[in-house]
Order: sequence, then structure tokens, then C-alpha cells
Amino acid sequence: SKARAAQLELEAAAARSTALKASKTEGGVSDKATVAEGDVEAGADEETALESQRRQVVQAEESATGNMSWKVYWKYVTSGGAFSGLLAFAIILFSQAVVMINEYWLRWWATSTFGDQDHYKYILIFAGLMLLCTFIGFYRALSWFQFTLRAASNLHERCLWAVIHS
Repeated sequence: SKARAAQLELEAAAARSTALKASKTEGGVSDKATVAEGDVEAGADEETALESQRRQVVQAEESATGNMSWKVYWKYVTSGGAFSGLLAFAIILFSQAVVMINEYWLRWWATSTFGDQDHYKYILIFAGLMLLCTFIGFYRALSWFQFTLRAASNLHERCLWAVIHS
């Protein structure tokens, strides 16, 4: 790509400049000496121009410290699909509610002082709640995985596009 070619050209110019400086110090050559390979004129002007070009190729990035803004979270949610994200979050909440109901049912059944606790209806209700917990837990993991995979893929694609087209 053009950026890589420019970077290689800058590195080659820097190597030639370093070699020229080394030869000047050894042989006492003037600042206006030329290199036979690339006919690059050396001197203080070239060195500052080279440094200026390097600064243009690699610029300092801005970074923020502290808490992330809600805008970052919203960008992640919209990258994965706002509806899919809200659905995955709702499934997580529903799954937690089913687990809590299951635990409450077991506690209520174990401490109950009414009637015959050996009746099959208690076991069937508990088994049904356990199956529901298992099913919802699997679906929760699947929906969250799909949402986060889509969000990460879309964000990665946008970053790659921005780097390529910069």
C-alpha cells in the first residue's frame, strides 16, 4: 500500500542519512556531500525534513482516562444490533428470574409444614423449573454470544476500514 511504501522510503532515507553522517565524521566530508546510490543531499535541512515527515506518518493518539461514557456502551450495543442487544439483556434477566423462582420453590417445598411432601406434584414442578433453567440458560448463552460476536465483528470491520482508508 501507499502508506507502507512511504514508510519504507523514509526508513531507507534515514539509513542513507546515518551512513552519510558516519562517513562524514570519518573522512571530514562537507555537509553538502551526496550519496552515490540515491543522490540524496545530506545536511541539517534534510534531517529536519525527514523528522517532519516521520511526525506526519505517525501521530500521537489521544487517550482518555477515567470512566467510559455511555456513548461508548451505546456504540457497542448498536454495533451488535440494538434489538438483539436488548433481547439478549431481557433473556439474561428472565433467566435470572427463573433461577430465583426455582430456588424459592425448593426452599418453600423443603420448609413447608402443610400436607404430604412426598406427593409427585412437588417433584414435577421442581423438575419443570430445572428444565426451564437449563433451556433458558443455554439460550441466554447463545443469544449473548451471537450479539457480542456481531458487535465485535462490526467494530473490527469499521476500524479496519478506517485504517485502510486513512
